[in-house]
Amino acid sequence: MDLLDTEEDRQDVTQRLEEFVTRENLIVANKNRVHYISAKAALKKQDGYLQSFRAFTQALEQFLTVECGVLQINRFADDIKDLIQIILVELQQAEDFLDGKIALSQAETQKILEQIGEASGRDVKVRILYDQILDLVVEETNKSWDKWAEKLGDRLVEKSAHWSSGHTGNFHHKEVVADFARQFNKDLSDELNDWIDNQFKENILRPYLNDLDEEIRKNLVAIQTSFNDIGTFKNSESSNWIFHRDQTSGVSDFDLGSLGMAALGVAVLVPAFILAGPILTVLGSLLGGGLLGDGVGGILGKQTAIKQQVLDRGCEQFVESLEKTFENIDEIIVAEFSKRIEQVDEVIGGAISMYENLLEQQEAVHQKNLEQREAEKEWIAQQRLELEQLRKNTESVIK
Repeated sequence: MDLLDTEEDRQDVTQRLEEFVTRENLIVANKNRVHYISAKAALKKQDGYLQSFRAFTQALEQFLTVECGVLQINRFADDIKDLIQIILVELQQAEDFLDGKIALSQAETQKILEQIGEASGRDVKVRILYDQILDLVVEETNKSWDKWAEKLGDRLVEKSAHWSSGHTGNFHHKEVVADFARQFNKDLSDELNDWIDNQFKENILRPYLNDLDEEIRKNLVAIQTSFNDIGTFKNSESSNWIFHRDQTSGVSDFDLGSLGMAALGVAVLVPAFILAGPILTVLGSLLGGGLLGDGVGGILGKQTAIKQQVLDRGCEQFVESLEKTFENIDEIIVAEFSKRIEQVDEVIGGAISMYENLLEQQEAVHQKNLEQREAEKEWIAQQRLELEQLRKNTESVIK
């Protein structure tokens, strides 16, 4: 906030940020989550700022001491309930075997083996497509970036013609530099956001992610259809558990916003020092080199010289940051695509695990006599009761 000299600018930034975090659902509404930090205001010990900072510290303390713990407890509780559900499904299946409700024929056993192979093959197929698409995305991103960056300097020069500063006189050089640096940062941010939103996200990431999502959907639907063809799994908890859990809801409808892409912007893409650095470097260059001395001649001439120096130094710093920027872009791309593969692995792995458990239980039940089966059924019933009680206790903790 220290770079914003007018109340109009501060209100504009505040409004844009709050609209953004609300629109993208990045924070909990009405929780005092957005705070603005100002070193200048702190040094001046302004009462309004001190009250604002006190609200920030109180909100932070509340989160760290209470809310953060609740979030972690809820996450652990959800993990426990998920694990309980897995065990209950497998216990039910084991009991059905012992009761004779499940008895696999030789043909069904062969069909299960074939479907294990089919599921593994589809997993490999999706991974091959993932690698191919990832290479294409990286290639197109590089081309789009190069094309955008080629004319960036010209666009920034055009925008710099509209820079202005209300500070005049020989004693306000630092303020003029700060004004122009702030306007340079805004123009660079606007340019970057335009490329991120209209090129990187919309023309590159979204189409390729949609293609991958459609291929994933088709393969998982095929696996689920084959899974339900086995009489044991048709309309069972096993199918619901593997294919319809919350974490696999993306099978039919992945969305950029739900995966964090909506939050992708300049702050994520560009090293932080770029958007704050030009002030210090330009000041050092101008004041140390004597460019602001009497020889320049006239306020207008001095502001023109400052404007050019800000533009030159800002562009130089941005060019120097390109390597890190490309690293950030690559990390973002890989992260977004990897989320898909992780979900696919979990769904397909769950199906294969259920197939294998079915075969193992079929083999084991043939080797047990009636007395052993009854004893195991009693044990299963006892385990089910204990797990149900554990689930109730877990739910009571998070209410």
